[in-house]
Amino acid sequence: MTPRGLPNAWKSLHKRGYRPILTKAPLNESLAAALILMTGWRHETPFVDPLCGSGVLPIEAAWMALRRPPGLTRKRFGFQGWMDYDVQLWTALRDEARRGVGRTLPAPILGSDLRGDAVAFAIDNARAAGIGRLLRFDKRDVRDFRPPEGPPGVILCNPPYGERIGEETDLIPLYKSLGEVFAQRCKGWTAFVFTGNPMLADAIGLRPAAQIPLYNGKIACRLLRFELE
Repeated sequence: MTPRGLPNAWKSLHKRGYRPILTKAPLNESLAAALILMTGWRHETPFVDPLCGSGVLPIEAAWMALRRPPGLTRKRFGFQGWMDYDVQLWTALRDEARRGVGRTLPAPILGSDLRGDAVAFAIDNARAAGIGRLLRFDKRDVRDFRPPEGPPGVILCNPPYGERIGEETDLIPLYKSLGEVFAQRCKGWTAFVFTGNPMLADAIGLRPAAQIPLYNGKIACRLLRFELE
């Protein structure tokens, strides 16, 4: 017998509720969180996305660093309609999770993008996520990117790869610029590029230390890791 709450499970669990505004070719929130975990990022080190789009990677990273569960502000879950749902137990668990959320980030989390509208969307989404004052988003060409001063950390970006935005040949200069910036300005950092286009990945011009196969929807992708020594 199907619990009566299941037909009313509300919105998909990957929808955090902070991103009503989307840029083109957005990255799913749950996939973004998985990518961050795969980097092995330590929260006491900086996290930077130089192609941030609507800001999902910096926002998900900030929630992790703050120990904030992604469904904390969700108004209702499907299981709350089950016959054996224990409202007191759920309230206690939710309150405990809220008490564990941090108020400050242990290290900077930054995002930038060439498109001013994308940066504006990212700022609005961070505010909707309740962390607008903690994150910094700037309008910047990736060719002008420089990591923050201090100890190195993780760079993670999801550049377009020709499936939904433009033609792949138009994107070669972008990937080439990424590789040049990584090699020239990011010594000591670990960079990750999530892409679904092998030709564009080659345009980075650096040999990845690892390649993790993944899917973005139906698109076969790779998470490339570069140790920038």
